[in-house]
Amino acid sequence: MSIEQTRRSLNQLDKEIVVLEKKLADEAKKEADIIKRVNSTQKSITKNISQSVLNLKMGQIQRYQDELVKISSNKSNINKQIAEKKRKRAETAVKLQKEENEEAKKQQKIQSAIYNEYERKINDLTLQLNNQISTIMNNSAVTSGEQEELYDVFISHAWEDKESFVDEFVDALTALKIKV
Repeated sequence: MSIEQTRRSLNQLDKEIVVLEKKLADEAKKEADIIKRVNSTQKSITKNISQSVLNLKMGQIQRYQDELVKISSNKSNINKQIAEKKRKRAETAVKLQKEENEEAKKQQKIQSAIYNEYERKINDLTLQLNNQISTIMNNSAVTSGEQEELYDVFISHAWEDKESFVDEFVDALTALKIKV
């Protein structure tokens, strides 16, 4: 099962739990209403009541009590269903977490592979560049017959700036052991 399917299952279980909790609340409301009726009927029984009215009210109380038993049974069944849904939800949440962890590990492996491939390419390119530089250096030494002196910097300037700026600048760079 994919992560999305597991998330949908988890959301569906949450919705089912909400529906069951609403049913449980409705049953509790019915129970409270019936208890109120039983109490009201019991209060209406007085010493001066006739036997036939008393029998009627006792029958009514008995029917209310039968309804209370049914409601109690319904509440018990709903509570069992809620407990079962919550158990399934907990299992599904654990499953989702495992799937997400596995997916994260897969993504990490992919990222590591990409990183390693980039590192390998960089190393290959660096090696190629070093080989090319070495080849160029060897070729230039062979073609000139003798090693040319290499400089660190070249200063291009206007002739008028030579005395006022360039000579001092060259001396400062030379003092820093930079070949000019």
